[in-house]
Amino acid sequence: MFTPSEFLACRVLFAVTALTRGQAANSWLGVTASEIQTPSACYGSSSSLSGHVTFMLKSTCNASDVMAVKAVNAFAKPTSKNCPKALTGAPGDLDSVDETCCLYETGDCGGRYTSFYDHYSGCTGQDTCQLQVARDDTRSCENSEQYMQKTNYMQMEYYCIAEKHILDVCSNDVISGQAVYLWNSMYPAGQSLTKTENNCTCSVEISCKTNVDITALDIRLETADGICGQALEIREPLPDTETNTGSTITCEDNNQFVIERIHRSQTHFSTIRMDNQLDTNDGYFWIEISGKHWTLGYNSHPDRLDPINPRAS
Repeated sequence: MFTPSEFLACRVLFAVTALTRGQAANSWLGVTASEIQTPSACYGSSSSLSGHVTFMLKSTCNASDVMAVKAVNAFAKPTSKNCPKALTGAPGDLDSVDETCCLYETGDCGGRYTSFYDHYSGCTGQDTCQLQVARDDTRSCENSEQYMQKTNYMQMEYYCIAEKHILDVCSNDVISGQAVYLWNSMYPAGQSLTKTENNCTCSVEISCKTNVDITALDIRLETADGICGQALEIREPLPDTETNTGSTITCEDNNQFVIERIHRSQTHFSTIRMDNQLDTNDGYFWIEISGKHWTLGYNSHPDRLDPINPRAS
């Protein structure tokens, strides 16, 4: 019979730490995240001493936090609001514009902006960012004749996550918390998965009768010659058996920055392994692991244990 303690004994330089029993995460991001932030900015441009300046949507967290972007939205006001289609002029000329023209209100037309995902990748994982305000078409809105033909402002929804709760998948560190986060090395500063990031393994153990949720914040796994070359293997040894259950996250599960749960554990012990078969540096991932009374550790020598079949070593 396989038990988690047997699995832990096989680990080299494996360490764990535990939470107080009964602690729980009440939201998808747990208590490590702040309340959702929703800055917005109007479309347009102004003249300044430095020349023609396009309006920017600015987002920021504390220096010790990073952003998890939930959505970048483009909205239009009803024409009855008499808001300008685009703000123009010198900065002082804009003081007379109703500030609600750039703020979301119930009844505004629009939604998630997906024309350019740079608006997501440029901010996710950063502590601050600026996005050029873009416009979208409003013809798909209900009663579209009541709105401007193009959206006139953008809004970002994001959470601030403490960096101390985030680990590199290939590190040997240990972390505790009600929700922790796992990403590839050097994420997100323009660094993709490297050729050396293969078979790095994270192990999660929780109290009995407790589930762990794994949520995708950013999954951008890559292909080579039309074949997916990267995957996240989530495996759980079934009690009293020699078999495993779990999930395999592949290129088909790339989430286009839509935050969603991708796995819920059936047992109280599981492993997460990065499988990278590409010969080039490419691909990104950032996931959340949350649950009650659990421990998280890393194996610095994954080659000494097959995480998919722990009895093989």
